[in-house]
Amino acid sequence: MLVVMQSQATGADSEICERIESLGFRSHSVEGTERYAIAVTGDLHDVESCGLEDMPGVQQIIRISKPFSWSAGE
Repeated sequence: MLVVMQSQATGADSEICERIESLGFRSHSVEGTERYAIAVTGDLHDVESCGLEDMPGVQQIIRISKPFSWSAGE
């Protein structure tokens, strides 16, 4: 999952990272030339956005992978 921050959201990222890690996931800051984002890693199988979309400074939540499971015979 990728949490895209608003351009004017200075300082909000630390609160977002604390929230992510309190839920048992890992946060990874990604600084681009035009945007700042926080990558969320961990077992996000049954998680949509953890309420992050309502936090100050968040512009968008992007789910970057679909849940995957192995099945017998594949």
